[in-house]
Amino acid sequence: MDVRPCQPPRCRRCRHYTPEGRRGGYCSLLGVPIQGGWEACSLWAPVFMSKIPELDPLELLPQPIEIHFPEPPLAPEPLPVPTLPIPGPVFASHR
Repeated sequence: MDVRPCQPPRCRRCRHYTPEGRRGGYCSLLGVPIQGGWEACSLWAPVFMSKIPELDPLELLPQPIEIHFPEPPLAPEPLPVPTLPIPGPVFASHR
């Protein structure tokens, strides 16, 4: 297993860092230009650590779902029956 020592946080991994150009960036919290490779200040905050918005408990309740199915017909319509001629008995004649 590869174990890496903990590295100090860098400005480029802070949520307040905005990259500008090739080598530098801007700290939106302090309002100053900075280098991404600098060791981060004590106000550093991870990029993906965002606060989850709080929801009203009523928003968490399931909403009712209405499903409407078409009404079935009262009686099915009869299918048309074709009339076919019925052949009579066939007799063989001997001469």
